[in-house]
Order: sequence, then C-alpha cells, then structure tokens
Amino acid sequence: MVAVPTPVDSHNVPDLTPVLKASETVAKAIKKGDYVVYESTVYPGCTEEDCLPIIDKLSGLLSGADYKFGYSPERINPGDKVHTLTNTVKIVSGNDAQSLDEIAKTYEIIIEAGVHRAPSVKVAEAGKIIENTQRDLNIGLMNELSIIFDKMGINTYDVIEAAGTKWNFHKYSPGLVGGHCIGVDPYYLIYKANQLGFQSKVILADEVSMMACRAG
Repeated sequence: MVAVPTPVDSHNVPDLTPVLKASETVAKAIKKGDYVVYESTVYPGCTEEDCLPIIDKLSGLLSGADYKFGYSPERINPGDKVHTLTNTVKIVSGNDAQSLDEIAKTYEIIIEAGVHRAPSVKVAEAGKIIENTQRDLNIGLMNELSIIFDKMGINTYDVIEAAGTKWNFHKYSPGLVGGHCIGVDPYYLIYKANQLGFQSKVILADEVSMMACRAG
C-alpha cells in the first residue's frame, strides 16, 4: 500500500515526486503475484498513467498480468474521534474483478463500516478528489457570504441556521480547514482538466478566493 503526500509546487502544479519515488521503491521489492494499492490523493489516471509505468520499467514486470493493482483513497480525518478509519466506508478498486475482490476483502478485515467497490481505478481516484473539491468550494462560498452579510450587519450563523431548516440545504460554516488536502487537492483536478483541454472556471475561481482569504 502506498500512502505518501501529494503536494503542489510554488505555482500550484501537482508535485508527484513522493508518489513517483514510492513507486520506484515498490519496483525494487515487487514480485509476480503481488498486489500494489495506492492510497494517495491524485487526479484520475495518475495511478495507471504515471505510477505503474515506473514499476513496470524498473521491475521488468507487467502490471495487470504479473502483478495486480488497485486504488483505495485514504479518508482519515486527523484528530476526529467520531469518524475514524474503521467506521468510515472505504472506497476500493482493482484492475480486474479478481483484484477488486481480493483488495475489498483485505480492507473488510478492519473496516467495520464496509467498503464501496468502485467500477474502476479512475472512478475511485475521482471519487476521492471531488470529496475535497466539493468541501473546498462550499467553504469558499460560505466565506464570501460571510463577508457580504458582515457588511450588512447580519450574523452569518443566524443565516445558516435559518437556511438549514430546508431539507436540502447543506450546512457549511465559514473559516479555514486543518491539513493541506482541502486547499491543495482541487489543483490536481484543475491540472488534469487543463491537460484535457478544459479550463475550470468554478473550481479555479474558488481557489483564488480561498487564497485571498488565507492571505487576509
């Protein structure tokens, strides 16, 4: 299992150095019949397009044939005593039906809440990254609303409480979040979108807004 940091550089471009170096380490130890599962938060396609080729090249083995692989994103919330590793559903994926089943069964040994079997590695990667992107967007929205309401002399939390009486309203509060993942992971999605010729407007605008908030 590979679980290493996935930061961005000074230009907010994904820095894959830790996960690629980890892949080199795996390549030195892996043998036929082994399984390798990545847990680091990355953009969809990173496991199969960036990491596995390194293992294949350095080990002389062929991913999917000589060894199986999968992706199961970590969902640990540091310091949270309620939502723990064992009681949080684990997303799992594999390169084929056999690997998916074996990986799922392995995690089920300790994950009391059970696992969600994603249909592909890319789906699992995308599922993780939108968790943090969605939260980042919503917190960014609440920060801007808080500024507006403050200028109006309105208590933001009173507004949230009032709006929260609607069944489909999601309660998010203004402020910052702990850890680096919320403020960093969206850049991985933006980077991949740019590679595909699509420029994100909503996500990028929110990142600019959150950076201004942090600076202020």
